[in-house]
Parts: sequence; C-alpha cells; structure tokens
Amino acid sequence: MARILENYSLNILKNAGISVVQFNVASSPQEVSEYALKLGCPVVVKALVPVGKRGKAGAVKFASGAEDAMEAARLLIGTEVRGYPVNRVLVAEQIQATTEIYVSISIDQRSVRPVIVVSLSGGVDIEEVANTTPEKIVTRFLDPLQELVPHQCLEIMAQAGLRGRELVKVAEVLRKLYQVFNNCDATLLEINPLFISADGKVIVPACMLSVDDSALYRHKD
Repeated sequence: MARILENYSLNILKNAGISVVQFNVASSPQEVSEYALKLGCPVVVKALVPVGKRGKAGAVKFASGAEDAMEAARLLIGTEVRGYPVNRVLVAEQIQATTEIYVSISIDQRSVRPVIVVSLSGGVDIEEVANTTPEKIVTRFLDPLQELVPHQCLEIMAQAGLRGRELVKVAEVLRKLYQVFNNCDATLLEINPLFISADGKVIVPACMLSVDDSALYRHKD
C-alpha cells in the first residue's frame, strides 16, 4: 500500500472541491517562520512523513505565531519519526472548531467491500472510542459497484447525530470523499478530525490517504 504524503493528499481533496486548511511545505525553520507570518494566525507544524499517529510520536506541534513555529520546525527537521527522516514539514493554519468528526473510508478485509466509519467523537483515536463508547460509531458497508448517493450520505451523518445545515454540508463532503476514494483506487482515506468551524464551514485540516500499489500505474500524478 502506497501512503501519500499529506500535502499531496490535501491537494487531491482540494481539487475535488473539498475545503481544506491553508497550508504550505517548508524545508527550513526560516521558511516555516515566513509562512506563519504570512498566515498571521496560530499554526500547526507537522513532520511530513508517510506515517499515521504523528501526534503521539511528538511530530505535530502547535505554534501561536512565527517565532514559535520556527522553534517547532527546529525541533522536527533533521529528526526521525518511526524510521522516516524529517526533511520537510507541513505548516497549516489552526482552525477553531465547534464540532470534530471522525470520517474514514477503507476496504473491509473480510467482506472485501468499502466501509465508511463515522463518529462525532473526532480528534481522538477511533480505537479508544470503539472501546469506551462504541454506540458513538456509525459503520456502513457499501456495494463497490454502486455510487454513494446523497440520501445515503444524509442517512449516515444523521445516524451519527448531525442535524440541520451541518447535516447537509457534511453529507455533501462525505459524498465527495467517497468519489476521491474510488477515483484514487484508495485503500484508506481517513480524516481525523473533520472540522465544522464557528462560522459553519466544513474544513479538512488533515488527511491520511493510502493507494493500492497495484493501481499506481493508473495514477502517474
């Protein structure tokens, strides 16, 4: 399985019409500082390596401004995260979210079908949610030969607990995420968390995308 670096994953989502955070890639603390200054808001500095759970590995740092961002970059660049050297970092704006949603689409190994997992308990390990409050997780298996249609997305998100405008907006994002999943021949597309901001926007701050190795010849980009 080929795991795509996060900057490419975010660009793929952006090109599919999904709102993502403002971000840039930097290879030096000075570049990080300059971009943080340009954004003019608190930022997140992440090691740009193809592994998950970077936060637990200490590879995600929050900075209130350019100076803090530069220091975060100094701590990350030149280190290793689970065997991968950190040569570059991703710098992204911090979003103030009112709602955090876990969303993943993957291939279930037993049924060999796509499966969507959604929970309003986003921002934490889904394994922890499954162990402590499994009722907060919605799981939906899909027919791989059928599209995911709007009413199915509404049903999934309503079952998760969304209502009103938020329900409609997030359901549309889910539909687009599933299109990306299929178009990329992905084995995993995980957003943890998907943000709903204070002004009602649905934004992807981070993305994990893995593509089937045997399908890479179809995706030279």
